[in-house]
Amino acid sequence: MDPSSIPPKSYQNDQPNAPQTIVTFYNLPDHPTFMNCPWCNTNVTTQAHLKNGLLVWVIVIVLLIVCFPLAFIPCCLQSCKDVEHYCPKCSHFIGVKKRIE
Repeated sequence: MDPSSIPPKSYQNDQPNAPQTIVTFYNLPDHPTFMNCPWCNTNVTTQAHLKNGLLVWVIVIVLLIVCFPLAFIPCCLQSCKDVEHYCPKCSHFIGVKKRIE
């Protein structure tokens, strides 16, 4: 199933005196994907940037305790890292695929 075919979930603030803010969450994969950029309204293939997220640091801490020499390994594994998606046209942040929250 193509992730761009899944409509994003939208949430709206329902408090009467609060400014109306709509936040959209995309179900992003861990690789560049074709989608419509919400900032420039252009169909693009996102740029995916890998970042050390919570999963990497949890594994590092566990390996520091269990086997110190192996503690750096999660920092080298792409499958442990979070993936941030950016628009290649306007360079705005689109969303993130987190391994754990």
